[in-house]
Amino acid sequence: MINELIMSNTEYVDLMYELTNADAEFIEGDLEKVRALVRRMANVWSAAENSYNNGMLTEPTYQILYDDLRSLMITYPGTRVAWQELLDIYPNLNSGFFGYSRDLLNDLELRDRLEN
Repeated sequence: MINELIMSNTEYVDLMYELTNADAEFIEGDLEKVRALVRRMANVWSAAENSYNNGMLTEPTYQILYDDLRSLMITYPGTRVAWQELLDIYPNLNSGFFGYSRDLLNDLELRDRLEN
């Protein structure tokens, strides 16, 4: 989905490029676009997790979701603030994908602090 948007929408390309900067700050419309991207990805990955839990996805296919999330947060660190915001809105979502995303955000934040 992200690749299709990048290939077909130059405005989106600019936004994604900004998201490669961990210190990127977004206001107004761009901030809402970042939030929408995060919500879209959370919905997709949450649906994949539900499919796995209902026996519709194999374990290797399900594990790709974790790799995708890690890849997105490493490649586009500017999304991390919006991820944390989403997780703060839903503090009781702590298992599976959401639990992993909480741990990953903490791990990446710690790694970033140690590198600086």
